[in-house]
Amino acid sequence: MLLYLFIKLILDVTYKVNKYKMTKLMAFTKLICNICEGILLRSGPFLKEAVYQDLLIHELNKHDIKTTREMVFNYQIKDSEGSDVVICNNQCLRSDIELPEKNGILELKCSSVNAKEDQIWQLRTYLENRADREWGIVVNFINKFGVKTSPKVECVLVVKTNNYHEFNHDNTVVNIRQYNTWSIESASYPLKTEIMLQYNEEEE
Repeated sequence: MLLYLFIKLILDVTYKVNKYKMTKLMAFTKLICNICEGILLRSGPFLKEAVYQDLLIHELNKHDIKTTREMVFNYQIKDSEGSDVVICNNQCLRSDIELPEKNGILELKCSSVNAKEDQIWQLRTYLENRADREWGIVVNFINKFGVKTSPKVECVLVVKTNNYHEFNHDNTVVNIRQYNTWSIESASYPLKTEIMLQYNEEEE
């Protein structure tokens, strides 16, 4: 009975800690999304990813958030016997923006659609290969005008957990880490018809 109560206490504490962590990271993701919304409104859509990257780093520094840009690091992959595998041929990973004091990574994208699976899994790969990083955000500047749509910023939060999915392979168990995800979108940029006005010479 005492063992059951002890285990229940540990699970309750773990749940509360994880919930608190997610709540803080969701609030930080909202801040990043709000900063990027301002960048989009001031600078406009259809800029290069590197330009948005510079502007975001500038704004983060104004918020006293320390950043590191274009961090290059190696893969950390195990083989079938659990030994480290060295990946050669100049194959390495490179993150866009890292927040060392917050143990996070910001991965920027410019596209015409919502973040794709491969972009989210790219961030997951970065986290899997960095023991010193616990979470990341895909910051996606969506540059597309439609009849009733306009550019906006999408932020997808990806957070490591200490839980693993167990998969049986060749009589051995492969533990695959599980992640929590959450997403948010900014307000939209004005419609194209509100910015690009059709000139009518007859109205002169």
